[in-house]
Amino acid sequence: TMNSATLPPPRKDDMTMLSLGYCILGVMLCIATFFLAKKHPNRISNGFILELAVILLLESLLGLMAAHMGASPWLMGVAYVLAYIRPVLFVILGFALLVNGIIGVRREGFSLTSALPFAWGIMLLFSGYWFLWGPGQGMSGSEFYVRVMTFVSMMVNYIPIALFGVWFSNDICYKSGKAPETEYIIVLGCSILDDGTVTPLLRGRLDAAIAAWEQGGRRATIITSGGQGHDEVISESRAMANYLLSQGVPESSILLEDKSSTTEENLKFSHAIMDARGGAAHCTIATSSYHCLRAAMFARRLGINASCVGGHTAAFFYPAAFFREYIALIMRNRPAVIIFFGLVVVRFALMLMDIVPEGVFF
Repeated sequence: TMNSATLPPPRKDDMTMLSLGYCILGVMLCIATFFLAKKHPNRISNGFILELAVILLLESLLGLMAAHMGASPWLMGVAYVLAYIRPVLFVILGFALLVNGIIGVRREGFSLTSALPFAWGIMLLFSGYWFLWGPGQGMSGSEFYVRVMTFVSMMVNYIPIALFGVWFSNDICYKSGKAPETEYIIVLGCSILDDGTVTPLLRGRLDAAIAAWEQGGRRATIITSGGQGHDEVISESRAMANYLLSQGVPESSILLEDKSSTTEENLKFSHAIMDARGGAAHCTIATSSYHCLRAAMFARRLGINASCVGGHTAAFFYPAAFFREYIALIMRNRPAVIIFFGLVVVRFALMLMDIVPEGVFF
C-alpha cells in the first residue's frame, strides 16, 4: 500500500485536463437529464443524474481553482469558501431541522414521523462538526478512532446527497408538463377530521385537482379515492366529494372510489374504475407536492399513463413528510440504494489506501 506522503503531487496540466473532463461530462449529463425528464418525468433516476452532473461541475470548478490558485490569491479565497460552505450549510440545516422537529411535535404530537427531523438534524450537525472541528483541524485521537469516525461522517454526508437526489426527482415529476386534455383526475386520499371534513393537507390536493379540472375545460371526471378508516365517520372519498361539491364541481363530474387504504390501492382501484368505463389515454393524479414521485412510480408500474399535480403543504410539515417519502422510496428501491452506498464504501476504502485522491465530496 502506498503512503500518501510518497505520492508525487499532481501536475498542473494533469489537474486542468481532469477538471475539463469533469466539466464536459457534467454538461453532457445535464443535457441527458433534460431529454430524459422530458420523456419520462416520473423516474427516480432523473434527479440523481442531475445531481451527479452538479457534483462533476463542482469538482471541475474546484480542480481548476486548485491548479491555478497559486497565481491568483482571490481564487484561493473562493476555493476555501467552496470547501467550507458544505459543512456550514449542514450545521445551519441541522439546527433548522431540530427547530422544525420541535414545531412539528408541538402541533402534531409526538410520532415517528415528527421525530424524523430530529434524527436528520443531529446527523447533519455531527457531520458539520467533524469537518469543521475534527482531526483535520487539530483534533487528537487514535488513528483507528479517527478513521472510523471519518467514515461515519462521510456516510452521513452521502445521506443528504441521496436525499437531494430524490428531491430533485420529485421536483422534476411535480413540475413536469401537465396535459390539459386529461380524461380523469384521481385525487389520492388521506386522513380526514373527526367531523368528516377534509384536513388542510387533503384540501390542498383537492384544490390542485379543481385547478387541473378547470384548466382542462371542466371536461375531466374527478375520482376521489380513499376508504373509511376505523376512526373515520365517513370514507375519505365521500368527504372529498362533499368538498368538491361545495366548491362548485357538479356531481356528474365526480366518481367515488371508497375501498382503498394505501396509495397503491388508490391507483389500482381507480384504474379498475377507468377500465370499466372504457379506459383512459391519460389521467392526472392530484396529491401533495412531496408525494408526486412515489404516486407517479406506482402509476407507471400499474400501466397508467399519468402526470401529477401537487397540492400545497404547510412549511412546518414538509420536512417530516418528505423524509417519510424518502424512507418509503428506499424500501421500494432497495437494490439501487445498496449499490449507491456500496460504491460510497468502495470509494472511501480506495481513498484510505491512497489509490484514489480525495475529492469535493470525500
